[in-house]
Amino acid sequence: MDFINLLAGISVYGDGFGSIQLNWIGRVIQWIISLVGDVGFGIILFTVVLKLITLAPDIWSRVSMKKNSLKMELMKEDLEKLQKQYANDPKLYQQKMMALYKKNGYSAFSACLPSIITIVVFIIVINAFSAYSNSMNFEVYNGMGKAYTAVVVEEAENTGYLVKDSKNEKTYVINQEKYFTESGKAEYFDYSEEKGYTLKKDKYGAFKEAYPALADYFDEENKLNTKNAELLSTIDKDFRQILIQKIGKETLKADGFLNETEDDIINVAGVMEKYKDNPDVGKFYNADNPENPINYEEVLKKGDLSGKFEINAENLVNEKAKNAVENEKISEIREKARNAARESYIKTRINKSYITPWIKNIWITDSPFSTAIPESFAKLKSSLRNNTGTLTEEDYNEITANLADYKKTGFKNGNGWFILIALSILTMLGTQLIMQKSQKAQMQLSTVDGGGQAAMTSKMMTWMMPIMFGIFAFLYSASFSLYMIVSSLLSMLTTFLINFFVEKSFKGKIEKEMREKASKPGYGKKR
Repeated sequence: MDFINLLAGISVYGDGFGSIQLNWIGRVIQWIISLVGDVGFGIILFTVVLKLITLAPDIWSRVSMKKNSLKMELMKEDLEKLQKQYANDPKLYQQKMMALYKKNGYSAFSACLPSIITIVVFIIVINAFSAYSNSMNFEVYNGMGKAYTAVVVEEAENTGYLVKDSKNEKTYVINQEKYFTESGKAEYFDYSEEKGYTLKKDKYGAFKEAYPALADYFDEENKLNTKNAELLSTIDKDFRQILIQKIGKETLKADGFLNETEDDIINVAGVMEKYKDNPDVGKFYNADNPENPINYEEVLKKGDLSGKFEINAENLVNEKAKNAVENEKISEIREKARNAARESYIKTRINKSYITPWIKNIWITDSPFSTAIPESFAKLKSSLRNNTGTLTEEDYNEITANLADYKKTGFKNGNGWFILIALSILTMLGTQLIMQKSQKAQMQLSTVDGGGQAAMTSKMMTWMMPIMFGIFAFLYSASFSLYMIVSSLLSMLTTFLINFFVEKSFKGKIEKEMREKASKPGYGKKR
């Protein structure tokens, strides 16, 4: 159904436009955010909870990495000797190094396996956040539609100017008798039960001045304008019947100008052009207008349709006049409803967070090049992957009509300032640098050339991961950027704590264990 019908009234959407279904992770995110009451703090809490759930494999991974780092430091002298000894034979160096690793219990795989779990969790969370962002964005429009509706219903109940249409119980129409009388507009009209409200002929001039948009329907003498194309179109059907009578059905049918029921002409302009030499048709022909070559002045004079014109044109003007008066009230109500939809958007806490006050819509990217609300319904459909329920383009344009400032881009008008994107990059860079520092010994001793290739790979990963996180932050919502930032900060914190406690707890044990193994026959220096 139409959300706004200028001729009939205002349709309302008290039930919203539907919803987007969430998976169980999305429902968990929703529950946590609703529990906290602020989307930003809710995401932080969700990230902490998720970190606690994945803490065991994460600790295992980082403990293994730290133990390997300690073992590598203790094997450093042995590996440096092997590097010198097999400087010209990288393949043999790798064999000797792996034998030394095995002897001293060094295992790189133990640190990699939990990382795979972390990556899988990350991918699942991306999809969950994407679906939840779409769902929350859609709920925004549901809220706006309901706020819009509430104003319309309130106006209907409080003023009595709107009444439910019996043909469509979800549509409100103007109560003409009450509104016309109380607004003083009835002075322009006569009223009868048969015709309803009809515009008084002696009020044509006053009405034309009050409603300039309709002035072209009246001539300078304040009569119906016989040159107005829309008014003249009211006698087209009668004129086509005159042409059928003058030319004949058989002739018109043979030339393909009659419809299947043989009661109407298909192409009036074509008929006028083809039969312009026919005296009964030529007197109505106007060669100066090939698209519609009908001389309506001659039609009214010679076609005996002046009476038909008066009746049909009056009916059309009466409807236009009533609609013009109704639309004054409809426009007033619509403006109130649009403002209510705008206030619903601005006030809702599912769009904003106290910890990200510069972002207008946290479910959209933190970027001045992104609009808080899509500029068009087509872009909304694209962002929601066509999951727009019963929301139509007309609905969307109407409920967002007073949010033009939220459909702009730029550092003053867009949805953000790149702050969360920058923080996503920096926090991941910090995480990578900490990891690189803790693995420095492994990089230097993993190859016979002093770790040149491994170091290059490590440096590439150090920059590639932050860049990747920056791309994710740019492509996905600000809420997901916040998740990545908090996750990276927690990773840095756990890495610091794990490194501290592992070094304190295991360094002595590892040294003792390696001294015992080094005393046995094999590779390595006896200590």
